[in-house]
Amino acid sequence: MVNEQAPRPHLGPLPAEGEILDPATNQAALCRKVHPFQASKSYLCPGCGNDIPVGMGHYVVVPHFDPGWRRHWHETCLRRAFERGPKSSNHSKGRRRRDTAKARGRRTQEPT
Repeated sequence: MVNEQAPRPHLGPLPAEGEILDPATNQAALCRKVHPFQASKSYLCPGCGNDIPVGMGHYVVVPHFDPGWRRHWHETCLRRAFERGPKSSNHSKGRRRRDTAKARGRRTQEPT
């Protein structure tokens, strides 16, 4: 018997580049495609928390309220974020910090 998986739904095209509602902040933003030959640095995707390596095409979303707070997204992560709709918070997911042994020790010790 062949193990068949259900076909994955097609996420469809991304909204046109230009003015969008940033899925991470719910604010107006500018979206543009970064082609693989333009991607000279690695970035952290706020949608999945994984790295976008050098040479991988992706999208950059620049909020109007603070251009320094721009975020680089994998194409599929940005599509999924648009399908889910705007988040209720004003913070992107990003990668969570892992506690080091030293930090765990500080948290568990009681003051003497």
